[in-house]
Amino acid sequence: NISAIQIFQYCLPFRQPFVIARRELACREGLIIELKTDEGYTGFGEIAPLPGLSSEFLKESIYQIRALRTQLGGFFIPENLEGLKQFFLMKLFDALVPSVRFGLEMAVVHAVAQKKNCTIAEIIGCAHPGDLQTAGLLQGTIDEVASRAQWLAQQGYKVFKLKVGSKNIPLDVKKVEAVQSTIGFGSLLRLDVNRGWSLNEAIAFDKNIDPNGIEFIEEPLNDLNDLRRFAQATHLPIALDESLFPFNPQHAVSFEDVKFLVFKPMVM
Repeated sequence: NISAIQIFQYCLPFRQPFVIARRELACREGLIIELKTDEGYTGFGEIAPLPGLSSEFLKESIYQIRALRTQLGGFFIPENLEGLKQFFLMKLFDALVPSVRFGLEMAVVHAVAQKKNCTIAEIIGCAHPGDLQTAGLLQGTIDEVASRAQWLAQQGYKVFKLKVGSKNIPLDVKKVEAVQSTIGFGSLLRLDVNRGWSLNEAIAFDKNIDPNGIEFIEEPLNDLNDLRRFAQATHLPIALDESLFPFNPQHAVSFEDVKFLVFKPMVM
């Protein structure tokens, strides 16, 4: 049974501004919730709406989890997947914004995993890699991305994510070349366009870069209707991210030209 939920608010300033969805952020804000059970187990979850992508603001998330905290005391947590699914189908959760629902689910499943002494992936019955690589983010000038890539490589990073998508396509091509020459063979590079290009711009970029070592190009087009034509013209695997909001899992099979789907659970 749930015995208590504590809420901790954080604001982490960035060393340099971070650009997402054409917005510049100076810090990352959110909540950590600590869920305790009457048997002494603890589960943690994170509630962090993403500015520019989430439909709700942090203030709304704070209000919801505070109200929910008073209602969840004494609730029984099932310990199997089917029971957990039914638990989260309770009417109490219907009106929750995505960030709160995700944070609460994370905390509940984490508490169950603690009791069973297993991973969250094992609780929800999904395959998971033994070694999940975190991608080091690269943005800025050519010198900045090259310098950052070199530093990350020295820290042991093998996967890198480079922000491209400007109207200066030759400059973006040079950034790719600078990063590729820095990280060398055996590392993976992900390119994130954030829907910045037309079909012709995306094709022009594709024709001027070396595809070796590029894991995928994410959201290359500002018009999703051109995706098939771009797929036919490129050698790069395609990933979708913000185009998936809102996402219907039953439509996933229609993405014939897409190799990767990037999910942001706090948004979806």
